[in-house]
Amino acid sequence: MEKCREIVPGISLRVFRSEATASSTLVAERFEKRHDNVLRDIENLKKECPEEFWLLNFEERDYIDERGKTYPSYEMTRDGFSLLTMGFTGSKAVQWKTDFIKAFNAMEDELRRYQAAGLRLDSPILVDALFDGQVSVFTAKQIQDFTPEEQQQILEVPKREIARTIKNLKMLKTGGQAATASQTGNNEWYTPSEWIERARQAMGTLDVDPASSEVAQQTVQASEWYDQGRDGLQQDWHGNVWLNPPYARGLIDSFIQRLVEQFQSGIAKQAIVLVDNRTDTRWFQVLCSIASAVAFTK
Repeated sequence: MEKCREIVPGISLRVFRSEATASSTLVAERFEKRHDNVLRDIENLKKECPEEFWLLNFEERDYIDERGKTYPSYEMTRDGFSLLTMGFTGSKAVQWKTDFIKAFNAMEDELRRYQAAGLRLDSPILVDALFDGQVSVFTAKQIQDFTPEEQQQILEVPKREIARTIKNLKMLKTGGQAATASQTGNNEWYTPSEWIERARQAMGTLDVDPASSEVAQQTVQASEWYDQGRDGLQQDWHGNVWLNPPYARGLIDSFIQRLVEQFQSGIAKQAIVLVDNRTDTRWFQVLCSIASAVAFTK
């Protein structure tokens, strides 16, 4: 669920489908009406207004009350809100209408600023990151073309690591991670979730990820995993192994050799290894000597 944001005192709006919206629960609370009566008014509007207007300006969504029970509610655009509250009268109602209009204006001004900068605002997690100040507009533009899972992965790393994580994911998508890592010494990148899921489907389980990190495990979710601190090279890799090794010279050779040893001893039963197509290297040739298949991505 997209976050509510208090734009003016007492008025919290959401960004839904790239537009500012108000909830029917908030309208009921501020205008001192029973929510079921507000829902009834909205349903009556549905019968009377054109279908196109309805679909553009009202969205039914569930909400959970303080007792944990689920009830229907609606998210409304400015036009939907205006149509609903047109008949609400009294001095308090006029004041709340004015406050809602101020809130819509402020939120829509901010959304227009983002859209003018080239942002699509179709990702709730990215919108939240923008409004929370977690990322700049420049960084958000770099993130918006990633999948929702990749966006989540990027935004969960420390702020100082976001730029490097974006760079690593882009390299992974273009197949350039190994060469760059060998030149820069950077060994930290994360595998897109769809590749992880394909590996999980192929082997059934991911039992060990010996060259990993806490951030990577949010996607990989292996039963056992090791990072630099626990040194996967000193551990046994039991069962089905997922290996995306560090690409620095010497390290990748060590991880490939360790996999060969674990496989030949029967400790590792299956493995899928994500590496670049460096067919001229010794480690690639060693890996191919035990591989049952080699797949090249497009």
